[in-house]
Amino acid sequence: TGGFVSVTVDSGLAIVGMETFGPPGARGSLAALDINASQSQLLSAHFASLDDVSTSLSLINTGPATQVMLEALDDDGDLLGSLVLDELPAGGQFLGNLRDIFEFSSEQNSGWLRIQAAGGSLLGSVTFRDSGDNFLVALPLHNEGAREFVFSHVAHTSEVFSSLALLNSSTQERLVSVEIFDGSAQRTGIALLELAAGQKIARLLSELFPDLEEQTGGFIRVRSNGPTSGLEIIGDRSLGYMGGVPAQILVQ
Repeated sequence: TGGFVSVTVDSGLAIVGMETFGPPGARGSLAALDINASQSQLLSAHFASLDDVSTSLSLINTGPATQVMLEALDDDGDLLGSLVLDELPAGGQFLGNLRDIFEFSSEQNSGWLRIQAAGGSLLGSVTFRDSGDNFLVALPLHNEGAREFVFSHVAHTSEVFSSLALLNSSTQERLVSVEIFDGSAQRTGIALLELAAGQKIARLLSELFPDLEEQTGGFIRVRSNGPTSGLEIIGDRSLGYMGGVPAQILVQ
């Protein structure tokens, strides 16, 4: 339990990778993290620490030993809890459940995460999991975000849902447009949002687009007037399974 796998290409072209993990009834997958994309600040656009859902955090320090500040913030950007790691050694990993890390005063918490290294370079991921081992979703941590990005799949039927979490981690308001396209690149919906400084929203597509018809396939494009970040979660409506879709950046 814990630890990580490092893969290095000694010659030839670059490669990609993916891992699959979790209990038999709740497999999750995570794309390999590029060490060249390490950052001194990482974010997660969503976390949930509830009665039956937990979130775990994994951090890897790819640079020199460093002090690390971990912060959990609510949907309005107010601090829920923090922890300072006096030293995360070079090549070291920090792994834990958010409930244990932050010792939340309430049993029902959701919001977003901010991790800052004083002098190191970090990679990491979050894992969402229910207490009944029905689903496990793993997604990479990201930096401050981008002005334009896409989510590469849409699933919106009577059996399957898609939901988005969008985060403005900056100190300025963001104006955001969210567009849905079908498999023929025809737009099927648009929503215009205002995200206050430090605000995160998490919505089903049916909440953002009340008139959206059933759709399987296509993609979602998010554009804003400043860096914004997000993630997509797809699952069946009985919560028997879920999967995560990371944002793919078009314009930084």
